[in-house]
Amino acid sequence: MERQETKKPITRQFKLLKQQLSNVANEEEVRLAWVRSLESTLGITFDAERGMRDLSYNNVVIEFKGPGKFNGRTTNAAFQEAVHERLLPYIRRTAEEEHVDESDYIGIAIDDSHLAFAQVVDGVITHQNLLPITDRTFGMVVGACRTSFRRAVTARNLRNLIEDFGHESVRGIALMRTMADALDDALCHQSGNKIRMLFEEWRTLYGQVADLSAEQLNGINSTLRFARANRSTEVPARLFVVHTFNSLLTKLLAAEIVASHGLASGNTFAGDLVSLENVSEFLRRLQVDIEGGGFFQATGINGFVEEAIFSWYLDTTIKESHRSKIAAAIRDVLTGLLLYRTDKLDHSRDVLRDFYQDLVPELLRKTLGEFYTPDWLVRFTGDKAGVSDWIGIRVLDPTCGSGSFLVEVIRRKRDAAAKLNMSAESTVQTITKSVWGFDLNPLAVQVSRTNFLMAIADLLKKAPGQQIEIPVLLADAVYSPARIPDSQESLVEYEIGSQFANLKVLLPAELAFDRPGVDPV
Repeated sequence: MERQETKKPITRQFKLLKQQLSNVANEEEVRLAWVRSLESTLGITFDAERGMRDLSYNNVVIEFKGPGKFNGRTTNAAFQEAVHERLLPYIRRTAEEEHVDESDYIGIAIDDSHLAFAQVVDGVITHQNLLPITDRTFGMVVGACRTSFRRAVTARNLRNLIEDFGHESVRGIALMRTMADALDDALCHQSGNKIRMLFEEWRTLYGQVADLSAEQLNGINSTLRFARANRSTEVPARLFVVHTFNSLLTKLLAAEIVASHGLASGNTFAGDLVSLENVSEFLRRLQVDIEGGGFFQATGINGFVEEAIFSWYLDTTIKESHRSKIAAAIRDVLTGLLLYRTDKLDHSRDVLRDFYQDLVPELLRKTLGEFYTPDWLVRFTGDKAGVSDWIGIRVLDPTCGSGSFLVEVIRRKRDAAAKLNMSAESTVQTITKSVWGFDLNPLAVQVSRTNFLMAIADLLKKAPGQQIEIPVLLADAVYSPARIPDSQESLVEYEIGSQFANLKVLLPAELAFDRPGVDPV
């Protein structure tokens, strides 16, 4: 409750800000309106040095311009002046004086109706799209002042990720609650529908919960605070929502990583998406670029999103009652992502594993048979493997989970490649052809693919234009094809079962067992 209550003064102060901005006549009045609103919301006092910058607080620097100066365009001369002639020199000078990395500063350019965030990396300033001033973007400025700098997606900042998007965060609860209400609505229909089918398929595949006592169920339900259902499927349905939320957040994070590493036309995916005010277009872009994998495909990362099971929430937006709520909740998640640095990643460990463990209560994870390997044991196992040639060895983790062992193997291969002075392109090709992962859980596959991407993103930046496929597959490593009993033909039978149908596939034995034509070289 305490976290939710903090949104009230933001909304109230934004209304006052909008009222004041509607009557401003010059740059000074724009600045004063923002200063009053931010100081009142944050309970702080800003420094101001006229002629150098308009407003600053810790590592946040804001440059104001008069009414209509940006004209809604980043190509506008006033916007370019604010970014390149005001924010850039001040941030570079202050970073040198205070011995702080210049990329840790947050620059913001604002006129009476739009704002844009900017960052300096290696002496060059880049900016995001202009966003209309709304309660959401006002909250982004407030959030920037509170955090003081854009945090990197690293293990060191894991606690911040959990605070911003975890099971007790305002954003996380809001989106999962909206998803849960939409799912409950769909499951209440007696006739078959796509959402029910996807849920039942997921539950058959993965979501079975072992027999739990009433006390245990109450404990789980009290932790998963976002839903209000009293159905017999309550715990499985809530877990389905958690997995859907985690899958969406992971894919949005991956898209932002791709953009920030220069693999796309813009330097931010979240910024482009959140700037779309039209709800229909916003949801269409989510469907095509994220759930359909179009954004990743366009940047040369093939097959990054293949499982449609967690895209069900978009089907609920056919109903207007769910449409606006889901879009608004996802926008809030996107604005939160914009305050993170995805160009600065941790290549040495599984960052996303601990985040997932925060979302799902320990009791429920253990009931589902989920036991994640700690970092020390991952490193110990790598040491004890006795590998003398990490470049040449091929590795498969048949139950890869979130990808901890894959990340460790990639780290060792990268170290070996660096000693041999291998190019970034050759290193990427070596890794993507020799490090494989299987898992039966579709969420684990998506998280593992994202961890894999994080481990090689900087190499992709150094060698752009490559076409790759991250070799983490949805597969059952235990179940393998078997010969047809009493059959004279050299065939094997592979059966794929589901809640609604069974598919039997006959394969040549040579393909199933020897695989000479399909194994990667």
